[in-house]
Order: sequence, then C-alpha cells, then structure tokens
Amino acid sequence: MPDYSRLVKAAMALRAEAPVGWSEFVLALREHAATSTSEILRVQPDMLLKAQGMAIMATELSSVINDAPKLYEKMQERKHG
Repeated sequence: MPDYSRLVKAAMALRAEAPVGWSEFVLALREHAATSTSEILRVQPDMLLKAQGMAIMATELSSVINDAPKLYEKMQERKHG
C-alpha cells in the first residue's frame, strides 16, 4: 500500500478547518467511488481496464479519506509510542 501519510495529514487539517465541508466531501467521494464501480458494468469493452483502474483508485482514495481520523491516530501513536 502506498504511503498516504501526507494525504492523511492534509485531510485532518481540512477536517479541523471545515468540519461540515469535510463531511460533505467524504460523502461525495464515497458516492463517486460507488458510481465509478457501477459504471464498469456499462463501459465499452475497449475502456474496461481504464474504468476498472479509475474505480479502484477512487475506492482506495475514498477509503483513505474516510478512515483518515483512525489512520492519523495510528500515525500519532507510532510517532509518540
């Protein structure tokens, strides 16, 4: 798995600055990932691999952003533990 520590730190800073905007963003990103995944069923065969890759990345980013608070906590425990 790639190192998402910088993304997690930036996500937590954004969450602290704008909690309502953060919640809306996380929800929108989850919806986007779900839509990307379901679009694979309707894509033209020559675009299948690209659509699959985009869906995988959208899902992975959505998971990291959604789990950012837990991931950040673990990062802090490692740093201070």
